[in-house]
Amino acid sequence: ITSSIRGNLKTLLIGSASRIVLLWVDPRYTPLILQEALHADVMGPHFTWILSSTFAPDLFNETHFPQLVGMFTIKP
Repeated sequence: ITSSIRGNLKTLLIGSASRIVLLWVDPRYTPLILQEALHADVMGPHFTWILSSTFAPDLFNETHFPQLVGMFTIKP
Protein backbone atom coordinates (compact mmCIF):
# COMPACT_ATOMS: atom_id res chain seq x y z
CA ILE A 1 0.00 0.00 0.00
CA THR A 2 1.28 3.44 -0.86
CA SER A 3 0.40 6.63 0.97
CA SER A 4 1.27 8.96 -1.87
CA ILE A 5 -0.72 10.28 -4.79
CA ARG A 6 0.47 9.21 -8.22
CA GLY A 7 1.41 12.29 -10.18
CA ASN A 8 1.09 15.90 -9.11
CA LEU A 9 -2.35 16.56 -7.60
CA LYS A 10 -2.29 20.25 -8.45
CA THR A 11 -1.26 19.65 -12.07
CA LEU A 12 -3.87 16.92 -12.49
CA LEU A 13 -6.72 19.04 -11.13
CA ILE A 14 -5.76 22.43 -12.56
CA GLY A 15 -5.27 20.83 -15.98
CA SER A 16 -8.78 19.38 -15.94
CA ALA A 17 -11.85 21.21 -17.23
CA SER A 18 -13.86 19.78 -14.33
CA ARG A 19 -13.82 21.47 -10.96
CA ILE A 20 -15.62 18.63 -9.17
CA VAL A 21 -13.56 16.04 -7.32
CA LEU A 22 -15.12 12.75 -6.21
CA LEU A 23 -13.10 11.26 -3.37
CA TRP A 24 -14.20 7.65 -2.85
CA VAL A 25 -11.55 6.15 -0.57
CA ASP A 26 -11.15 4.24 2.65
CA PRO A 27 -12.08 6.72 5.44
CA ARG A 28 -8.63 6.58 7.01
CA TYR A 29 -7.13 8.16 3.87
CA THR A 30 -9.59 11.06 3.60
CA PRO A 31 -7.72 13.45 5.95
CA LEU A 32 -4.39 12.65 4.30
CA ILE A 33 -5.71 13.40 0.83
CA LEU A 34 -7.45 16.57 1.99
CA GLN A 35 -4.21 17.76 3.62
CA GLU A 36 -2.41 17.21 0.33
CA ALA A 37 -5.17 19.07 -1.52
CA LEU A 38 -4.92 22.00 0.91
CA HIS A 39 -1.17 22.10 0.41
CA ALA A 40 -1.66 22.07 -3.39
CA ASP A 41 -4.34 24.80 -3.11
CA VAL A 42 -6.97 22.77 -4.99
CA MET A 43 -9.80 23.06 -2.49
CA GLY A 44 -12.69 25.53 -2.21
CA PRO A 45 -13.82 27.88 -3.44
CA HIS A 46 -12.34 26.84 -6.81
CA PHE A 47 -13.13 23.12 -6.52
CA THR A 48 -16.10 21.18 -5.18
CA TRP A 49 -15.20 18.01 -3.36
CA ILE A 50 -17.66 15.13 -2.87
CA LEU A 51 -16.50 12.72 -0.17
CA SER A 52 -17.59 9.16 0.57
CA SER A 53 -16.63 9.52 4.24
CA THR A 54 -16.77 12.14 6.93
CA PHE A 55 -13.79 13.71 8.63
CA ALA A 56 -13.27 15.76 11.76
CA PRO A 57 -12.76 19.42 10.82
CA ASP A 58 -10.70 19.89 13.98
CA LEU A 59 -7.93 17.94 12.23
CA PHE A 60 -7.29 21.11 10.25
CA ASN A 61 -5.99 24.50 11.28
CA GLU A 62 -8.72 27.16 11.51
CA THR A 63 -6.92 29.20 8.86
CA HIS A 64 -7.84 26.46 6.37
CA PHE A 65 -11.57 26.54 7.13
CA PRO A 66 -12.37 28.92 4.22
CA GLN A 67 -10.77 26.39 1.85
CA LEU A 68 -12.99 23.61 3.21
CA VAL A 69 -16.05 25.38 1.76
CA GLY A 70 -17.79 23.42 -0.99
CA MET A 71 -17.28 19.92 0.36
CA PHE A 72 -20.14 17.44 0.50
CA THR A 73 -20.30 14.03 2.13
CA ILE A 74 -22.47 11.23 0.77
CA LYS A 75 -23.21 7.87 2.34
CA PRO A 76 -22.19 5.01 0.03
